[in-house]
Amino acid sequence: MTFYSEVLRSVGVRDNNFKPLASNDPSSSTTSWSAPLTTDGDIATITSAGPSGVGVAKTVPGALSTNTYPYVVVRGKQGTGGGWSFYVLYTDTTSDFSGIFHNTSFQTKSLKLTSGKTISSIQLNEEISAGTAMFDYVYVCGKPPLQLSQTDLVNGTVYRTGLGSDHAELKLNNWQGKYNTGVNTIGFGDHLHIYLGQGAIPFHVYGGYMELQEPTMPSDEIVINSRGFGLGLLRSKALQIYNNQGPQAIFNDVLNNWVNAANKNGIGASNYQLTASYVQNLGSAFPLYVTNLNHAYNVFREIGDQTVAQNNSAVFFVDPAENVHFVPLGAQGSANWTTDPFPATYATKVSVGTNLVTSRLTYDSKSLANRIHYYSIAQIPGQVDGLTEYATDGALTGVWNIGGFGGGATNANPPAQSTDALHTVTSPVAIGGHANQLTMQNNGSGGFVDATGNMNTSFASPLDLTLLGSQWSPPLIEAYFRIHVTGQSVGNPTATGYYSLIFFKDRSNYFEYNLTSQLANSPFYNAILNIGGNATQDFWYHFLVPIGPNAGNMFLSAPAPNIIPQPVSGNPPWQTTTIGAPNWNLINGIAFFGTFSGTLNNSHIDMYLDGLRILGGRYRLAYDNRTVANGRYPDMSEMFFYDPISKDETTIKNFAQAELERLRRPIVRGTVVTPLLADIIPEQQIQCNIPSANLSNVYLRCTSVTHRFSQNGFLTELGLSNDFRNSQPLDQYKLANVLLQMGENAIFSRELFDLKTAILDPTFMPILDPIS
Repeated sequence: MTFYSEVLRSVGVRDNNFKPLASNDPSSSTTSWSAPLTTDGDIATITSAGPSGVGVAKTVPGALSTNTYPYVVVRGKQGTGGGWSFYVLYTDTTSDFSGIFHNTSFQTKSLKLTSGKTISSIQLNEEISAGTAMFDYVYVCGKPPLQLSQTDLVNGTVYRTGLGSDHAELKLNNWQGKYNTGVNTIGFGDHLHIYLGQGAIPFHVYGGYMELQEPTMPSDEIVINSRGFGLGLLRSKALQIYNNQGPQAIFNDVLNNWVNAANKNGIGASNYQLTASYVQNLGSAFPLYVTNLNHAYNVFREIGDQTVAQNNSAVFFVDPAENVHFVPLGAQGSANWTTDPFPATYATKVSVGTNLVTSRLTYDSKSLANRIHYYSIAQIPGQVDGLTEYATDGALTGVWNIGGFGGGATNANPPAQSTDALHTVTSPVAIGGHANQLTMQNNGSGGFVDATGNMNTSFASPLDLTLLGSQWSPPLIEAYFRIHVTGQSVGNPTATGYYSLIFFKDRSNYFEYNLTSQLANSPFYNAILNIGGNATQDFWYHFLVPIGPNAGNMFLSAPAPNIIPQPVSGNPPWQTTTIGAPNWNLINGIAFFGTFSGTLNNSHIDMYLDGLRILGGRYRLAYDNRTVANGRYPDMSEMFFYDPISKDETTIKNFAQAELERLRRPIVRGTVVTPLLADIIPEQQIQCNIPSANLSNVYLRCTSVTHRFSQNGFLTELGLSNDFRNSQPLDQYKLANVLLQMGENAIFSRELFDLKTAILDPTFMPILDPIS
């Protein structure tokens, strides 16, 4: 067995993987160094064709002074050929040289730099003849590296899990304060690397940040704790709205602009550098995804949940070399991580009589729920301003129509006396960069003097307003509305006409709300804008009003809880005569209508619309619709979730489905202990032959890897599950899961939090989502 550990102290610049940050290219030739370097995301290789050696270089950012950072530390080895070396080049064109090394196993070499210099670049070399040289990392540091002696090791643990929340703990002999005083002092933020091997070759099993030191007496020992490089995801928050973007695009934005940001919020670099080289393009685009100052770690977990609902389950993890991986979870026994450098299936079988020490695998239904009550806020369109933000007239008219509404034969032209046209304009604008403009011009046809028309759009699928919001909290419509009218008669020079909002099933069946009143005198109580036929021109009216069958009810505005039943008062005063027999459970679209009668050939209206959206509480009930024979748990088991961030309908449905998919099955979960398996990683599939657990060459998912090592030996404990559906595995109860909000603990704690914070309304009616 092999153990090696070191601490890189007072880190200025480092490269643990030799990959560029803002790239999704996994190919080995795509690196952050000059050619001919290649990298697998951990080990870089220089290949020389001979007869002389070859070097590769990288610019060092930050104008680092050798007075502050006097050490360059490189871990490398000779593959074939004449050796390896490195140069440090300065801005004054001078340089320092490491000398040539011929070690054939990895060793860490430290070069003390000339003082008073500014580092320009670092060059790595394969020396003298044709061959290869290999490199594990390059660091620029304020102190020399600290190699943790194996004789000082009392014991240690490395815990690795899918989702990137690795941590490590080492207990060391600390005679006379060896590791917390003097030249060997370990500082917070220093980097810890641990290498373990079941043979002569050690594997890089851990990389992360030093976080805790706990010296103890009388044993004169010290416990040091570290969290893995995925800590950057746990410490970084993202505030962003994503419209029609897929998982890879969201991962890229979060990593580049919220985690690795060079100047986040204008106050400097984050110092995180997690690469996206192995973030694959999986899943499909989400109509809307909002992260409201959520941790990047939780953003990635939620994206994984969405892939579950898309039937393309994917998982992410962070490796010890600072790479984020996003890979397909894969079916049991047939996973394929395609371009990822790690194989999806572990090569060594875990088997009784061969390498199994102990096993404890349970098959249980403790976390099972087959009915998910999911409360959220639905927004139409998912992206705010999405229905009034078009770059071209063609894009606008692809969604909006003029004249009749309802589609098909009913989509008639405007009245003959009115020439109407739709445009997207950049001025005037209420929000965003564009607004919808409907122009209506009287042309004198038939001697009529009015300019009349409407702009209308149909929903992608019919809207059921009886299931959006509730009796006590009806849904709302919000928009900015503006007019400019010319061609008034001498008798009424300030006339502006009549305007309304229409919710239609089709042209013959619709509800109409007055935006302006047709009453002769104030008060104009029957109009949303509380104005009559002489509205203020060139002014953005901003309205937010309840709609639907409960729009006339008295209600308390969110976020006040509706703890007292609200009275029912019928239709709102601004609802005018209903045409035909529409039903609020079948609304195919909306229209904005305008008409103005001025003078012949002169009556003209410019009607503008911006920031349009419909918003309401959404209650979805996702339930297991399989038969008992096909796996449904026979008894009812319910769970509740509350999601207060507005989303589009598809995303809400997918989140509810993802929670059901996670919870509706009894699962195998537990642990097996083997002699050290240092090269296994979380989320790989492992073939198991454990007859007592009814496992005969069955593949299980590795949800966590724990290496325990001491002078007495090395063991590996594997967390295993037969859950090949969920992005977030349901581990058994663990303290680490409580702290990281993972596994079964996450389900219980989230439900408790949701119940404490949600504003619930017993008049909400659910949309039923049968999941088979």
